[in-house]
Amino acid sequence: MFGKEFRPLDFKSVLGLPVIKKILQGYLKKDTYKTAYLFVGSFSSGKTTLGRLFARAILCENRAEDQSPCNTCPSCISFLEDRHPGYMEIDAATNSGKDQIQEIKDSLKFESIARKKIILFDEAHGISKDGKDALLKQLEAIDPNVIFIFCTTEYEKMPNTVRSRCVEFHLPEPSEDLIVDKLGQICELKSIAYDPEALEIIVKASGRHYRDAENKLDLVSVLGDISVENVKQVVSLYDEEITDMLLSLPNDLSRAMKLAQQLTSKMDIRGIYHSILRILNDAIKGSVGIPFSSETYTELLKALKNQYNTVLFEMLDFILAKNRLSDVVFFESDLLIMHHKFSKGGLNFKGFTAPAEEEPVTRKELKNGPREIVDTKNLQPWQTEDVLRKFKMDRLKKETQPEVPERVSEKWGPEKVSIPAQLKKTKLTPKEFQTLVGGKPIEENEN
Repeated sequence: MFGKEFRPLDFKSVLGLPVIKKILQGYLKKDTYKTAYLFVGSFSSGKTTLGRLFARAILCENRAEDQSPCNTCPSCISFLEDRHPGYMEIDAATNSGKDQIQEIKDSLKFESIARKKIILFDEAHGISKDGKDALLKQLEAIDPNVIFIFCTTEYEKMPNTVRSRCVEFHLPEPSEDLIVDKLGQICELKSIAYDPEALEIIVKASGRHYRDAENKLDLVSVLGDISVENVKQVVSLYDEEITDMLLSLPNDLSRAMKLAQQLTSKMDIRGIYHSILRILNDAIKGSVGIPFSSETYTELLKALKNQYNTVLFEMLDFILAKNRLSDVVFFESDLLIMHHKFSKGGLNFKGFTAPAEEEPVTRKELKNGPREIVDTKNLQPWQTEDVLRKFKMDRLKKETQPEVPERVSEKWGPEKVSIPAQLKKTKLTPKEFQTLVGGKPIEENEN
């Protein structure tokens, strides 16, 4: 099968993962290693392949310039033939008990012709609790000649006590483009003619898994060229049937149910759910301009978009609630749903508002006049409380005071009489005052 035949044998043939490869090459260049390494990734993401490549490079006697194993020295040859004395690979799903771990620990006590001893645990989350406890003691006893490599798809099941003693590498799921490129390289090496659209169909049917895609390519190659027609004979996507079922669902329930029965006879329920999610995802992505090379598939997506429009989001949300998937389709669906809810105001950040840039007090006018500021920076807490209370009371009193009517202009009312300067400076009798200002003199005895 192509999945095994074209497994990467050097760092150059490992697609993507530039940072992880650079770190591993750094350890190899210094020839100094940690006690344990943990490779985490989804099914068929390349974690075990990378762990084996790293182990083979450590044991290699003549590494290349990029620190890849030479694959020609006695150490590499014995490694590739599964008979290297310094390498042990254990399937933790079946050999994970305390007794098995103890046997491994005992074997490490014996001298070996290999300069290093490397133990790789595949599906390491399957190690039993007692086995993990026994293994932990070995990890604590740091031995520069012993290296543990753990590979797992379920990171959360690895105990913290083990994880904290490992150098962790989290492998992302490969993109469709990377896998299509890999399939194209295999076709060129095998001198097989291929259609890029046919390779994309294989990748979609494989759920972005390297090994599954490579093995499906091997099956199609038996029929001849990698054409769309040959691929459809081996790979069952049933995109047309699923799209027809979705389009019939609102108005023709009978047809939709018949199509559903046909699909369940050809696919498992999980596969049907996965295909529905993929098609709904692609229909939404196609509506925002993301292209797809297959014209037939593009037309199917347009038909869905034309009929459902924004209801595609609600359909996607409903399917996600019924079937929780743990791969890239689930992740993309969550992103699309969240984006839709944000755009419609369905998701709002509460409790956080960005502070508005305040204008200078001299320029900003408030409803009740210029802004008043109370300086409490240099006050004690109890003093601050009193000052603020007084400020609030004064402001309340000011706001509740009746407004003073506008002052009447001086031109209104009785004529203003000017008082001579003598009246301000001299103490006069009433008679003298009357005589001075003019008019009949006031009698002395007049009240």
